[in-house]
Amino acid sequence: MILAEIDKCVGCRACEVACAEKHKEEGRGKDEELILTARRMHVGVSMGGTKPMPIQCRHCEDPTCLFACITGAMHRDPETGMVLVDYDKCVGCWTCLKMCSYGAILADVEGHRVLKCDKCMMERPPACVQACPNEVLVFEEVYEVNHDRCIGCGLCESLCLRGAIRLEETEKGRKAVINKDLCRGCGICAASCPRDAITMNYFTDEKAFETVDKLVEVSR
Repeated sequence: MILAEIDKCVGCRACEVACAEKHKEEGRGKDEELILTARRMHVGVSMGGTKPMPIQCRHCEDPTCLFACITGAMHRDPETGMVLVDYDKCVGCWTCLKMCSYGAILADVEGHRVLKCDKCMMERPPACVQACPNEVLVFEEVYEVNHDRCIGCGLCESLCLRGAIRLEETEKGRKAVINKDLCRGCGICAASCPRDAITMNYFTDEKAFETVDKLVEVSR
């Protein structure tokens, strides 16, 4: 999942340029106009009043864009859980664009299709994250399982698209255990857990230590 710390954003648009460069081969040509159009596939900088902020697809669990699509072009990838566009099926009706609550889908009017984030097809880190000079964009996919809450129902195991979560015997009985090498951060397990035993841990220990170090450095 790509997160944004919007207070750090200065509107430099380096993320857009990186996204355009990454996806320019997907256009119908390499002319400047198509490259500019492709910029918003992953992330675009919009203004919230006077404050610039990056906008990117959330790959929602219940995506309104997918349900609104009349041709089936908008679909969820069974391996990664991402919401993607089949450009062979897209007819440019813009229904998905109108239904998106986050403004994360762009219309390519000339190509009669929509453009949206594909997280660089799980490349780590995605181009926009790698290009951001202020570390506004952060790529996180770390999960935690609270074994005190987990009842071992197995719902998460049955729903995981990657086989990244399994029920295993632990000191506290049969509990869910996540293989972080297989996990792709789709969030289905966390959203479906009836006991809220699975949560996304965005602020990792490593990041906490880095933040503390920076604060100490500033105070010296």
